[in-house]
Amino acid sequence: MCMKSFIQIALIILIIIIGYFFYEKYFSYQPESKKITNIKSKINNNSDQNLESNLTENFNTENKSNNLIKNLKYEVMLDGSGKYVIEADLSELNYIDSIETVFMSNVTAEIIDTSNNKIIIASDEAVFNTVTYNTSFKNNISINYLQNIISSEKIDFNFKENIIIISENIIYRNFNTLIKTDNIKINLITKKIEMYMNDPEDKIELTTQK
Repeated sequence: MCMKSFIQIALIILIIIIGYFFYEKYFSYQPESKKITNIKSKINNNSDQNLESNLTENFNTENKSNNLIKNLKYEVMLDGSGKYVIEADLSELNYIDSIETVFMSNVTAEIIDTSNNKIIIASDEAVFNTVTYNTSFKNNISINYLQNIISSEKIDFNFKENIIIISENIIYRNFNTLIKTDNIKINLITKKIEMYMNDPEDKIELTTQK
């Protein structure tokens, strides 16, 4: 074999080796999200498996391999109106219209105003938008607000309009008063509470307890 052919073969082998290492370094690299995905593999006890099953079933998520995270917590400073804290036993990260949306199970949340008054919420599930912070809670909801206790099946937080809309099977308790209504609207700025029925002809039911 002549020297020229030997050099050509050596160059081809060198190019193949360089190409292999280039691919391994730049194209087979796993992104940081892999660290989050690995958390799913740590969920292996019965209670966590049940949470995972309920989370997927209740929200009808299409991608079963989305990232699952235990004990996720968000703290959001609200412009001029305090702080919003939401956390869940188990959360699933999804992207809806390129916006990160978090599906949560076994949820607790607090809205703390500038006077340190709190609205405390607990629910079975919630959907949290990480851009707008808007949150929809559902199922077995309990709300504690000043000396008011409210139970319902659905709550929608709208932070753009600074309102909370509570609906479905509402029971409102305050001291010795029990109220049943279709909807409750709370203004986060003024703290005004408004109650109304879906049908204007229907009456809000009020009971005084001794």
